[in-house]
Amino acid sequence: MQELPLHKSWKTNLNKSALQEKYTLSSSELSKILTFVQNNYEISSKIGIKKNLITLPDDFILDICSAWVSFFHADLNSLNIEGAVLTNESDSFNPPTFDEILEYSEQKKVVYKTFKEKINIDLVADLWSLFYLSRDNYKYSESYLWLYESYLLEVKNESSLLDTFNHVFFKTNFLKKIIRSLFFLQQIELAEKIVSTLSLEKIFPELISKARDRSLFQKWEYLDYQVY
Repeated sequence: MQELPLHKSWKTNLNKSALQEKYTLSSSELSKILTFVQNNYEISSKIGIKKNLITLPDDFILDICSAWVSFFHADLNSLNIEGAVLTNESDSFNPPTFDEILEYSEQKKVVYKTFKEKINIDLVADLWSLFYLSRDNYKYSESYLWLYESYLLEVKNESSLLDTFNHVFFKTNFLKKIIRSLFFLQQIELAEKIVSTLSLEKIFPELISKARDRSLFQKWEYLDYQVY
């Protein structure tokens, strides 16, 4: 990657012949490599390309994360390092009270009122993809693309789009997984804006620190060569 100039200068500064000779590549092989570099979420930023998320606009992601905090965890200090609500581990499971059920129902009404005109199948499928990309600890950004295609079909078959949205939105680790995925997919400006706006650095210090230096996304170590 260090041998590739910024994409905007490829027309004048990209020496394809030198690369072919150095790495014994055919013209077709080099073309495939350059196409991969341009299209890969993890790599393209290194040549100055900003790839957008599949369908979710940046401002909508910020709105969703802000709403999640506002609706459910205004006091983020109640979250532990895993992004889940802190509980007394000595307590046995207690079924929700009637008031808690009523409160949850009211929260869902607020969500419906806030997002009913804003969400669609494509956006919800993209949100699912972002959440499960981190929850299931996928190692490669290509997984984001096929997760979207898979969830797009699943969301289309659901009877209620709002319930499908709520399926991830109401999870206590929603915010942490979304932030992790944004950093992983090199959506740095957006991730940092959310961190700053919602004052998340003091809540998830280890996650954000390791996401910034990308040690969180290390894939393998081979012959002392680390791949991120």
